[in-house]
Amino acid sequence: YVNVEYPRINFPLNDSIEVCRQRIRQIINDTPGTFILVGHSLGAAAISKVYKDLKTGDLSSRSRDLLGGFTFGNPERETGHSIPDVDPGGHGVDLYANRLRQTAGLWWDFASPHDFITTVTGNDTEVYTSIYNWVATTYTGLFSHMAVQMGDFGVPEEFSQSFIDTLFGYGGDHRLAPDRPHWDYATYRPIGG
Repeated sequence: YVNVEYPRINFPLNDSIEVCRQRIRQIINDTPGTFILVGHSLGAAAISKVYKDLKTGDLSSRSRDLLGGFTFGNPERETGHSIPDVDPGGHGVDLYANRLRQTAGLWWDFASPHDFITTVTGNDTEVYTSIYNWVATTYTGLFSHMAVQMGDFGVPEEFSQSFIDTLFGYGGDHRLAPDRPHWDYATYRPIGG
């Protein structure tokens, strides 16, 4: 078991995700043999990118060593894809171009029905997708100023605060968000079947 440390709340978020991705790639390159990828939230986004590297990128020589991938709260969840026979609907909140495709067999995305990070249903202009894209690619301010800047762009407070509380937890501390589905995967009730 290798825990991959990375800066979780640096902005833009894609910078943190890329650091995690590169650390995972280094571990794969330095460690012979089979492996399983597991990630939650931004870690899930990072291993989704590694999965793409394994399938069609420069890590394809290690593709056969991948035994499986498991994500929880994956912003890049493939449309309609989840664990076998349990699909809460929708897709990950990331842009369509970044989401996973054709992962059947080796990949399970655990997606809570009420976690909009994994179950939005709109296209790239859907409000949460738009916010996520801005935070992932453009926003460079402080965590404490994020909601104000979202308001400056016309995002209603109910959406901005819900997004921040869901993805980051209250005040950036996910331990203070026990009633948010995005942080409840470890204590979610068993799934029937």
